[in-house]
Amino acid sequence: MALASTDKKVQLSLKPSFINKNIGFHDIQVNQILVGYLKEKEDYGYMIDFCTEDNVTGFLYFPEVEGTKFYMGRPYMFKVTKKNEATNMVDCQIIHPSLMFDNEPLNGKEIKKQQESGEINLETLAAAGNLINGTVKKVLENGLLVSFLQVFYGFIFQDHLPKPLSEYKNGEKIIARIIATDWESKAIHLSALDHHINLSLYSSDIALGTGFKNVTVSEVLYGGSYWLKTQEDDEIGSLKLFLHKTHVGSNQKFEVGNTIETVFVKDHNYFEHFPVVTMRDDVLATLKVFWSNLQVILM
Repeated sequence: MALASTDKKVQLSLKPSFINKNIGFHDIQVNQILVGYLKEKEDYGYMIDFCTEDNVTGFLYFPEVEGTKFYMGRPYMFKVTKKNEATNMVDCQIIHPSLMFDNEPLNGKEIKKQQESGEINLETLAAAGNLINGTVKKVLENGLLVSFLQVFYGFIFQDHLPKPLSEYKNGEKIIARIIATDWESKAIHLSALDHHINLSLYSSDIALGTGFKNVTVSEVLYGGSYWLKTQEDDEIGSLKLFLHKTHVGSNQKFEVGNTIETVFVKDHNYFEHFPVVTMRDDVLATLKVFWSNLQVILM
């Protein structure tokens, strides 16, 4: 969860007590993702504490985590697989890079039923991280308007689609993950890219400051930024690079097929899974700390 403040700082939290403070048992749906602590180890699995006001408890069976080491008191992400009304408990799978899990969208008919009866919190259902099964309502100039769960509309920008925008049609079914929700502006942003749907991790051996020569403009994006393609390399093949319009040389514009003499990697987008490049020498000169040089230390 991120909180934007007036001093332009972003604060992040993995504390279940903060993330789940407005969630109750009836808000939780099967296939929903929750953050919780491994509380204690029992005969058949682990108890999970989600720190909700009504003390919802989760259970993770040993077969789900066989051969994987976990630590008590550390927060992890879990996917709800079953609800038990009588015990106020939910069965879970853990979302972990070394484990595979099924991504099943939330059930729209069940959501509609519970929404009409007032049993669910709509903000919980449209929270970032949830997987949805949607329908394309309209193909727009820069993306898709998608309806889901019979009560929501979301938008998939063309950069978050696995195939060209022109190949989509109204009425087409699409699976996507919610990547951002802004309740003030009533905007829900979705992605249908594989790495977002599967929650896969990104890594790259390309060091910041690495230069690429004679790259080709493969696509001009809505708003004036560019996708670039490097020349074929025997070891890494051809790479896809992102060049934002603010990192293009002064008064320069490109078309598909144009060649750019040199670009430099200024960052890696770990959420979108691609290197970000610049044409501006002044940007490289001001970089003091590189993301790739930061290390996580457990306290």
